[in-house]
Amino acid sequence: VFDFCGCMACQTDTEPCVVDEDCDVGPGGLYFCNAGTNMCESCPSCGTNQGGNCAADVADFCQCQACMSEAEPCVVNEDCDAPGGSYFCEAATSCAACPSCGSTQPGGNCDTDAEDFCQCQACADGEACQADDDCQAGTSFCNVGTCGACPTCGSRDPGSNCADDVNLACSCEACADGESCLSPADCVSGSCVGNVCATPE
Repeated sequence: VFDFCGCMACQTDTEPCVVDEDCDVGPGGLYFCNAGTNMCESCPSCGTNQGGNCAADVADFCQCQACMSEAEPCVVNEDCDAPGGSYFCEAATSCAACPSCGSTQPGGNCDTDAEDFCQCQACADGEACQADDDCQAGTSFCNVGTCGACPTCGSRDPGSNCADDVNLACSCEACADGESCLSPADCVSGSCVGNVCATPE
């Protein structure tokens, strides 16, 4: 009780312990007491104690912080960042940077972020995409890897206004007289003259 032995913190792995202070001099050190094994253990480099990298450190003696870096080991998203931040835990394996935009639907930019931890938003025209769902619904589609505005009208026949919209993301309908066209199939009248729909006289 008088510390006659002059006990010092263990500051090493696998020493027996009862409390965190057996392992290091104070909160924020390099070692903590794993209550499940009653052995001193190295503090994880980063993470959360809410089911993540630092879960065994129940008192948060290590004062774990979110990793906020790519390729750090992780168990849960919170190991990497706060919700809506810049990183998430990909496949419960390693931290990865959040996509700048996109959808969590299969094939989309954010599809590996299954819980939408990054809070992905639809991409603007000109931003990179992998699927139509990455782009603004109803007004844009994914055109060869880049979001682009839907044509105002037209046909999906080859060479027509909506031909690039292979997954039917845009609500293309036949164009009225006076609207731009690329082929006769774009027009209600079936006549495209000088790239403008016109009813034949």
